[in-house]
Amino acid sequence: MSEEQLQNLDERAAFTAAVLDIVQTAKRAIWIGSQRLERDLYGSAEFSDALKKFALSSDFAEARILVREPAAALRESPMLIALARRMRSRVHLRQPANPQGEFDEEWVLNDEGAHFYRRQPDDRQATFGNQALFETRKHITRFEALWDAAVPSVELRELGI
Repeated sequence: MSEEQLQNLDERAAFTAAVLDIVQTAKRAIWIGSQRLERDLYGSAEFSDALKKFALSSDFAEARILVREPAAALRESPMLIALARRMRSRVHLRQPANPQGEFDEEWVLNDEGAHFYRRQPDDRQATFGNQALFETRKHITRFEALWDAAVPSVELRELGI
């Protein structure tokens, strides 16, 4: 997909629809990078249900979620965190080893070349492409570098009491 085919989004409803579409069209991999897993994007039952369906769709399905502010994520999207805790072998949560300055971007990416991207978490504009292989690969490369340096989140880990 060429650069001019990317869609510029500027409404919260469009953000939510794009993120849901990416999860629903993924085959084997989803990458999410977020500051706090905003309730509008990730906190709905519809989003959690779509992620669960994806995770159960294949023995090879895997979602990686990198969260910069785990305590805020727990408040914003408790259903998503609960799902990740139940499906630990398919839905993985990490936080940057050094949360200050690691990343400001917001990503939702899938293995089919779809991506949602915002430069800053509070930006009112984002880009979306559902067959944007070059752009998606570029974002996956950045995400994977951050993921490799990240650590499991103590706040998001389920306590086995």
